[in-house]
Amino acid sequence: MRSTSSMRRRFVLVGCVVASCALAVDCRSKPPGGAGEAGSSPNALVSEPAAPVGDPAQEEKDEEGGRGARAAGDEGSMGRGRDVDRMAGVVGPGSGGSLQALGYIGGKDGGKTGIGYGTGTGGSGIAQNQSPGIYGAGGLGLGGTGAPRGSGGSTGRHSRGRGGCGSDATPFDCPDVDEFLIVEAPPPAEAAESSEPPPTTQGTLRAKTTQGDEKGDFPLQHTEVTSEISGMIARTTVAQVYGNPFAEVIEAVYVFPLPALGAVNDFVMQIGDRKIVGLIRPRAEAERIYAEARAAGQTASLLTQERSNIFTQSVANIEPGGTVKIEITYFERLIYESGYYEWVFPMVVGPRYIPGEPAAPAAGAATARPDDRSTTRPAGPSTGSGQGPSTGSGQGPSTGSGQGPSAGSGQGPSTSSGQAGGTSPATTTVPDADRITPPVLPPGQRSGHDIGLTVTLDAGLPIARLAVPTHQVETQDLGAGRRVLKLAAADTIPNRDFVLRWSVAGADTQFGVLTHRGDDGGYLTLMMQPPAEPTDDQVVPREITFLLDISGSMSGVPLGISTAVVRETLDRLRPDDRFNIFVFASGNGQLWESARPKTDANVAAAREYLDNLCGGGGTEMLAGIRRALQAEHDPAALQMYVFLTDGLVGDEERILELVKNDRGEARFFMFGIGSSVNRYLVDGIAEFGGGASDVVLNPGEAEGCRATRRLFAMIDSPVLVDVGIDWNGLPVVDAYPSKLPDLFAGQTVSLVARATGSGSGTAYVTGRVGSRRVRYPVAVVLPEREDANGALAPLWARWRIEDLSKQMVGADETASAELEKQITDLAVEFRLVSQYTAFVAVDESRVVGNGNPLRVIQPVELPAGMSYEGVFGEQPVGDAARIEAWGVNLQATESGKVRVGAVTLGSPAAEAGVQSGAILTTVNRTVVNDLVHLEGLLLQATGTSVRVGFEPGGEVELPMP
Repeated sequence: MRSTSSMRRRFVLVGCVVASCALAVDCRSKPPGGAGEAGSSPNALVSEPAAPVGDPAQEEKDEEGGRGARAAGDEGSMGRGRDVDRMAGVVGPGSGGSLQALGYIGGKDGGKTGIGYGTGTGGSGIAQNQSPGIYGAGGLGLGGTGAPRGSGGSTGRHSRGRGGCGSDATPFDCPDVDEFLIVEAPPPAEAAESSEPPPTTQGTLRAKTTQGDEKGDFPLQHTEVTSEISGMIARTTVAQVYGNPFAEVIEAVYVFPLPALGAVNDFVMQIGDRKIVGLIRPRAEAERIYAEARAAGQTASLLTQERSNIFTQSVANIEPGGTVKIEITYFERLIYESGYYEWVFPMVVGPRYIPGEPAAPAAGAATARPDDRSTTRPAGPSTGSGQGPSTGSGQGPSTGSGQGPSAGSGQGPSTSSGQAGGTSPATTTVPDADRITPPVLPPGQRSGHDIGLTVTLDAGLPIARLAVPTHQVETQDLGAGRRVLKLAAADTIPNRDFVLRWSVAGADTQFGVLTHRGDDGGYLTLMMQPPAEPTDDQVVPREITFLLDISGSMSGVPLGISTAVVRETLDRLRPDDRFNIFVFASGNGQLWESARPKTDANVAAAREYLDNLCGGGGTEMLAGIRRALQAEHDPAALQMYVFLTDGLVGDEERILELVKNDRGEARFFMFGIGSSVNRYLVDGIAEFGGGASDVVLNPGEAEGCRATRRLFAMIDSPVLVDVGIDWNGLPVVDAYPSKLPDLFAGQTVSLVARATGSGSGTAYVTGRVGSRRVRYPVAVVLPEREDANGALAPLWARWRIEDLSKQMVGADETASAELEKQITDLAVEFRLVSQYTAFVAVDESRVVGNGNPLRVIQPVELPAGMSYEGVFGEQPVGDAARIEAWGVNLQATESGKVRVGAVTLGSPAAEAGVQSGAILTTVNRTVVNDLVHLEGLLLQATGTSVRVGFEPGGEVELPMP
């Protein structure tokens, strides 16, 4: 993912495997409709000059690097030169090995790709990014005759260079079909009758003891979700059951998602018959209470928020064979758009790309306790492949990001433990990266965790249409607008968002005002949909810029969805529209130097460009957006950006700040692509970008057509701008969002507010359509007492916190401190989890263990449809790495264990008694599951030495690499 001197000094890769381009379609195929002439200009993609293929001086360096590797005693894993697949290693101390990278051959032509250049099979590939990190590799050209020059070998753990390849994803053939699918038959009877969690399969991932022995499943056994939806308010309870399969006391840690605007205001820990209600405290205080209880051997739990939509649940001191149940309750207010309501329950935190250099510990920060012990996963590499994008334009990508100093993250504090256990260390750009990168299960493996979900829907009016486009469900019709939906027993893997959509009869009666007035004060929520208004302004010429994320997490199905949406959109452009296409991954590029009109030739050239896109690499989103914003644009045209991404990055605040400050009058229309989209970022870019957002869940025609229909309904319709609310003397204050967004076709005015008294009257939603002012009446009744709708109080507080959090984007230190205080005080008052508050619960009735529990980090599923190879690269099974500071070669085994291959005489490891063949089990009492996990632990460690456990051999102290 990254190339840093810190990484390069820790490991020298001795062997590597080639990753292929992971697409769900045949890259060589072309969609119906013809390819047309390539329409890209010579400057379509700017690139740095690369070394020429066949350069004799470079070949000599390659050979020197190979000799360096052989001198290190690993000729066997490097491989011998062959006509079909010769390897030119660049490893070791030779002049060709200074980059500590591995070069390998593109194919039968025998051309080298060492140090980031070479030939691919039947074609040429020129890598542009030549600074590999751990498991980094030079570029690799892919494709047949006439294949474009590919990007390659960009940085980071498990980076793989790739060339361009095409997609045969055809354009959506949009039939005139209803966008809702009625939920009908349940799954087979035998599956529906079973209420027990499915048994773990042969591929189930097993937890390990500190000695590496398999003892059972990971601690999170089951999650049960129960939601009650009444009109526009949903109350959801999430029950997590943790068990201890070990013979010793454990601490379980689980990173999971919740809706970004969910008001989490209840937390209960249950141990047997004992229930402990959680306390809301400022985060630092809650973490201190939890740490003290953990050290005292008391069972305790801590719920913290890492992002608006990412949370961490920690449960300390679960006794052997015991279980602990955690119940989290949150409220959310649903939005009505484009004719339907939508309720979403996210199930998995997708792997995020983490930019930046590994961060040094802050001055005075506590280091990891030497007795901290944890286990994560026995297999699977770290997030982010670091591969450069393939462009298909005949040019390599630009590698320079042009990024200035990173802005403050504003993403909340991280704990002082010094080691959160994620697959990425904290970085200079994402200081809490170790808290948002849970380990991901490789394909074919399960953790034993499953999920159940039941939704009771009371729509208030007869339900006209109902759809669950993501899962199999069983439905029960209770009549009068009520349904009960239950997740089918055959669909219980938590690897994608659950989405429920419905519409009701009676277009006029579903909008209005809900109120609550009790001892906690008065609150209200208003929702109304303005009628369509004609504009008296002449239609302004439009320039539409498509911005595609083609990083590793988008490879395969998600990229196929993105390109299909763009193809369909191209067909719907007006004749006088202009357009261009930009792409980004580790690097970035564009189709043309400037936008071109919609002609048959230009559309054909765009389709050709899309055909040659192939997902791979890191997600340098900031640089990609900056390039698109700073490109040549027509100042007379209305600028619209159609942005397609899964949003899986860790530096959200920097990206939101860029869009907020640099978009000018342009508008961003966001398409979240995939089964587990980072909706916080996708919706945030749309909000700061003055546009709108939608999520395309799967590659079905109905989903893609629904998304493109909605896009054109918005951009082709008049926009209600300068939206405001005139309360007309009613006692209403503190309405949020404080600045109402512009409204597009199908969108509603939606807000929450406080009522300081009772009364009735008419409020007015005001705005402007073109040059004409408009004014819409809304009847409001504020009762003296209304006990119903009590959820409006925490919902108002949650929306206010969100509003304050957005004010922190780009704020200076003084303003940020004041906003942090306001958020903390508000969250404590309303008993809400926020980035500065946390729930903590302690069972003080008994002591379990000695206060030194084994820390077990729950792995998560790979989001459905995401390419594991695209994100992580291929597994380095059988590869070897050398840690020079210790004097050892380490070898990954098929089971994921890390074995000592060789020990240098007189080295620190030899003097400590480390033997060849021993298994490396722990670092600072944290279980090591594979080479990548070892790297992550060393990057998170501090001090001049580390405590390393071997079996046999016990624990020894070795210098920090």
